[in-house]
Amino acid sequence: MKSRTYGLFVLGLMLEVAGFLGGHAENIQIVMSIIAPQYVSAKQGLTHMEKSMSLSPDQNGFDVLSRIFLRNFADLYPEKDISQMKVVKITRSRPVISFSRLHAGEKVELLFSLSNEQEIKWELSALEALVDSLKSQRIFGLSVLIFILGAVSLIVGFVIEVGEQKKRTNDAAANKTLQ
Repeated sequence: MKSRTYGLFVLGLMLEVAGFLGGHAENIQIVMSIIAPQYVSAKQGLTHMEKSMSLSPDQNGFDVLSRIFLRNFADLYPEKDISQMKVVKITRSRPVISFSRLHAGEKVELLFSLSNEQEIKWELSALEALVDSLKSQRIFGLSVLIFILGAVSLIVGFVIEVGEQKKRTNDAAANKTLQ
């Protein structure tokens, strides 16, 4: 009986540590690379593009960013067959200040060069939002998993405790009748 109690204690402790690490994953690089490796790779690609202004297939983050682009392109233009399309290069433009009636902001465009020699412009902010969603989806999924494991651990602990309490009550009643 004690081994079950210790097992539940260790499980609870591991869930607490996992919850803490998941909650602070953005600040702990190694945890983020375990939880959301695609996010980390995409961020590395964006960082590289900020410095060198382009990203090619052999560089880190290119695959993730090109998949995000092609998935978004397929959603926007379902009539186009993108099965044969591949991104061959991503180029970042210099920031431009844009003004509207309500606000001013920096606009950065990306140029996706495709294998069919098309070039498509896309705003960096739209791509960054999709990259950030990679992180938030994974962290939410981890939070749900930890919650479910915690709930199961709690239920198992409760059932074990109720069973032990009934056994103690039955043993006490049996001892009383023997006297």
